[in-house]
Amino acid sequence: MAGPCEGLLVLDFSWGMAGGLATAVLADFGAEVIKVEPPAGDPFRSHPAWIAWNRGKKGAVLDLKSGQGRSRAHQLVELADVVLGGEPAVEVPVHVLDAGFAAAPPSCPNPQPDPAQAGFTGILGVGVFREDCGPGCVGDAQNGVYFACTASGCAGAAVPLESQVQNPVAHLPLDNNGLLVELPAVAAGGAVSLSGSAILGIGTRGNNAPGAVTAFPLDGEGSFVTEISETTFPGSFLDTGSNGLFFAPPAPAALPSCGAPDGSWFCPPSSVDLTAINTPSGAGSPSASVSFQVESFDALLSSANQVFDDLGGTSQSGTGFDWGLPFYEGRRVVVGFEGASSALGSGPLVAY
Repeated sequence: MAGPCEGLLVLDFSWGMAGGLATAVLADFGAEVIKVEPPAGDPFRSHPAWIAWNRGKKGAVLDLKSGQGRSRAHQLVELADVVLGGEPAVEVPVHVLDAGFAAAPPSCPNPQPDPAQAGFTGILGVGVFREDCGPGCVGDAQNGVYFACTASGCAGAAVPLESQVQNPVAHLPLDNNGLLVELPAVAAGGAVSLSGSAILGIGTRGNNAPGAVTAFPLDGEGSFVTEISETTFPGSFLDTGSNGLFFAPPAPAALPSCGAPDGSWFCPPSSVDLTAINTPSGAGSPSASVSFQVESFDALLSSANQVFDDLGGTSQSGTGFDWGLPFYEGRRVVVGFEGASSALGSGPLVAY
């Protein structure tokens, strides 16, 4: 009889009883557990109970201080079992970071020196595509996204779809056609923190009905068109990963930039009210207006708050309007995946 962890792959890099027992229980319930040890062996091997807390596991010896050992470890962990919201586990490729493995490629001119300084504990983006690059990275090694690296440096690499970093929600057995993002509104002046929900699936269960929203079909780049005061922003997009609203101001005098070192942010002398109209690329309908404000970055950051709905800056994404996290605050936003269908239509689409 299959155990509840049947089909899960677990890598055990731990030493000692606590981690060993935790992964042993997973092995007891059917998971495939690989115990990874340094060349000298686990320092706790001499403990009388070592064999008990490492029961049922496979073994691997890797020198994680060497480039070859780290490369082999990356090969083990590049496929990971991801569990979302109590859903069945899905096995997908993941991005493993090792800042010391190789020099950054030329296309990444100002990288953070390591994940700790970048503040990354993990990133799960909310996007409309199944892969992070798609067909463009399959046949073109100079795609600027994927690289093959050795200790001496990195070169561009073509990557098949199945090996690219995947959207794990799109691989779920049922709730795989999209998701809903819900965040509460933020009061004037901001908030210290904000908690919301990412609800998996669209119309597949009682808790993920899209509700009364307007759906916007997206183009092949996942974009739509935004217009403000007769200024058009093609290539606009929604992005939970951006912490502000980023665009080229139609009237630069009304939205001056802050002084150094914050020159990429807006610092108007008083709050600026704006209204935008969003439409699909190449079509005038449907359309929906979005009213928003932009406040001075310096004034907002002078408080202890960290979350704002009126934070804006100059676009870093070309001609488009980057509707970052402030757009989601106080809204129920639906994200429909490419190639998937729901009551809102065929993806890719967004709705709010």
